[in-house]
Amino acid sequence: PRLEIGLDMKNLIIVKAGANVTLQAEVYGKPFPKVSWKRNGEPLKLIEGMKMKQDRHMFSLEMFAVARKETGDYTIIAENPSGMAKSSNIRLKVLGK
Repeated sequence: PRLEIGLDMKNLIIVKAGANVTLQAEVYGKPFPKVSWKRNGEPLKLIEGMKMKQDRHMFSLEMFAVARKETGDYTIIAENPSGMAKSSNIRLKVLGK
């Protein structure tokens, strides 16, 4: 079994409040892993205006009209029988309007 996460985006994203943000990561594993997101080390609870999507190996977290409270360190976690992999943090900083 194997497990791998690839982040093809910057580690720091700075946007103004009200912007739409998409965080993406490629996840590979055999057997195919269970994937989840964390913010500041806590499991991310999807609230209105957030959507998780998967297109084959590409996982994305879409956030619409972000507010300052969405600022934080986001991590994608993948788990399968060979263990757990986590991405490096993507820091999202939401500025006032």
